[in-house]
Amino acid sequence: MNTFGVHLILTAIMLDVKKIFILYFMTLYGLSHAQTSAFEVHAVTTDPSIKQIIKSFEGDGVTISNISVSGAFTEGSTGSFNDTYGLLGIDKGLVMSTGKVTDAIGPNDDSGISSGLSSGLVDADLADLIAQQGGGSINDLTVIEFDLLTAFDDLSFNYVFGSEEYPEYINGSYNDVFGFFISGPGINGTKNIAVLPNSNTPVTVNSINHKNNSQYYINNGVGDTDWRDFYIQYDGYTHKLTAKTSTIPCEIYHIKLVIADVGDDVVDSGVFIEEGSFKSTNKPKIEAFYEHPKFNAALEGCSNGGFKIIRTLFDGGSINNPLTYRYNIKGSASNGIDYLTITDSVVFNPGELDKEIIISPLLDNVIEGEEIVRIELISACSNVILASAELIIKDSFDYKIPNEQTCTGKPIILNPNPGINDSLIWNNSPLLSCSVCNSPSTSLIATTTFIATVIDKESHCQTTSTALVEIKDATAFFVYSGNDNYSTLDAFFDNQSSTGSNYQWSFGDGNQSTDFEPQHTYELKHTQNSQEFTITLQIKNNIGCEDSYDTTITIGEPLFIPNVITPNGDNKNNTFIINGIKRGVWSLIVQNRWGARVYEDPNYSNDWSPQLNDGTYYFELKNPIGDRVYKGWLIIVR
Repeated sequence: MNTFGVHLILTAIMLDVKKIFILYFMTLYGLSHAQTSAFEVHAVTTDPSIKQIIKSFEGDGVTISNISVSGAFTEGSTGSFNDTYGLLGIDKGLVMSTGKVTDAIGPNDDSGISSGLSSGLVDADLADLIAQQGGGSINDLTVIEFDLLTAFDDLSFNYVFGSEEYPEYINGSYNDVFGFFISGPGINGTKNIAVLPNSNTPVTVNSINHKNNSQYYINNGVGDTDWRDFYIQYDGYTHKLTAKTSTIPCEIYHIKLVIADVGDDVVDSGVFIEEGSFKSTNKPKIEAFYEHPKFNAALEGCSNGGFKIIRTLFDGGSINNPLTYRYNIKGSASNGIDYLTITDSVVFNPGELDKEIIISPLLDNVIEGEEIVRIELISACSNVILASAELIIKDSFDYKIPNEQTCTGKPIILNPNPGINDSLIWNNSPLLSCSVCNSPSTSLIATTTFIATVIDKESHCQTTSTALVEIKDATAFFVYSGNDNYSTLDAFFDNQSSTGSNYQWSFGDGNQSTDFEPQHTYELKHTQNSQEFTITLQIKNNIGCEDSYDTTITIGEPLFIPNVITPNGDNKNNTFIINGIKRGVWSLIVQNRWGARVYEDPNYSNDWSPQLNDGTYYFELKNPIGDRVYKGWLIIVR
């Protein structure tokens, strides 16, 4: 036996050993060749079933109709798949194969699995595509055709191509091929959109593999070496690819999906197409704009606004086609009453990227406040709102002159920060330094409201605005009072000033305070029966207005606690009398020298005439609040 024959035998033995291992592994884990939960393929051979799968292609903006299938599909060349683990990057959808679709189920235990089919069809579009790739016979052909309506100017869908031709037969004559052909308005003849990204090169075994465009290729072994995916039979397959093309919105296109073996009828290939991925989502845009953006509105009789509609531009193809967009006109402003009448559609000529709808507000001399114009672009074939925008109409532009506060007779400037293009005319100019100027000054003795006509020099639009100048003088005033819970030395001040923010008190004895309502305790000698003090309050408010107020108070019968009493019955100094407190309010406690209480009264009324032995005693005098406590000694002499 020659060396080549030995190699074939050894290869066969190795493959049989591997198959035994695979079968053992699958049996161990309860799997079968036709049942692997991660990747399921089911052949579909009936017309209603295949049409149901094709209808599931429909995604956003796409409607499919008139489905037909021909070729080898009745022999199991088409079916559905579920990719639970996301091995392909596609969850589920349709699979087309040049053999039986169930042979796509892994593991990859065969270097060239084949299922020859009996289809004798030849497709002219696919034949042209094969001729461009070097030619070859067409075998095992399956064709799926349907019509498709796109709501917008684009069409795209996702797919993965896999093959058993990988990697042994690349760049040879066995270049299995498939095509996604589209024809219809704006397309010259028939166009294949199953091409490499950013290229017109068809996706085939020769155009994507481990040597060419390998960034799109996944190697899954060759059936006798380690595989990447246990669940997929094909030796190699592509990353998820996207077929896309430009269309004309609301037009009907014909789609043809074709796959075939080239050169022979063995070694299968397949293409997986994602469910729901046929989409048309390239929507137009609409933007509101204003003639003078600084106003942020269109102004009656003065400044226009409008909407810019921007058509989509998919791959540059649709720009050469005319296009009409319809729109709903809504909002609180009435078409033809609040602004010049506009139509409900716009036509794009070939080459035009955007169109403007001008909104010209009409001057009606009625104060209406803010009104809205809303434009909703709608699909001509579905009445779905594609995009919308709103525009504001105002009676006039907003111009705010800030209100001011000042003191009587103190100069103030109105509108201190005018705009560059502003021109103001004031109505009551005798009170102002000028009548046609942006920032006049004034000195007032009473609160006054000023009205100005404001003209924007750039647009010549005008409006009116008011400015209130409020006289906010500071007024200082307070009232002095005593408090029964305190002694006559404690003075309390009720601040009745207005608009003040800063306060400065002078109590007439050299002491001061900045409190709003201070409390002050004076010191008088017991030899003084009374003393006068001049109290002064100076205030200032937050705009600099100042005022002061002063008054004179008299502190009479100042607090005096005697040190000696003589309760001997001679009616002289018999009672412990404390001057300067209200009777029946303060508490008094008296203790002897050993700390024993000899007298206590919570409401002392200056009526204690002690019947105690001569000696020194100690007192504590406390007000009800507890913040005035006087302690000392008392000598009793009879």
